[in-house]
Amino acid sequence: MHTYYNPAPQIREIGRPISGGTFAELAEALADGEVIFELLHRPDHVEYAVLMNSQETFDEFKALSVTHPYTPLGYFAVPWSDAEDGTDEPVETWLPS
Repeated sequence: MHTYYNPAPQIREIGRPISGGTFAELAEALADGEVIFELLHRPDHVEYAVLMNSQETFDEFKALSVTHPYTPLGYFAVPWSDAEDGTDEPVETWLPS
């Protein structure tokens, strides 16, 4: 199960762009209280913002971007307190304890 933020394009407004080629590099760019979301675009003009809260999720979506028609639009560091209002899963299920 993955956690998504809706509306996805709003991630650009509540987060800040971060860069890195690995999950560790992205995690290193986070400030205290931030989580990683990847913004993806599908050819049918739908955007998804998926929470990258583990190496496993990162690897899975890296593989999907090769086999599916998703275009990665970037990674964003988002304060978890801002993200929790738009996510489809309760914060307790994805925020590290």
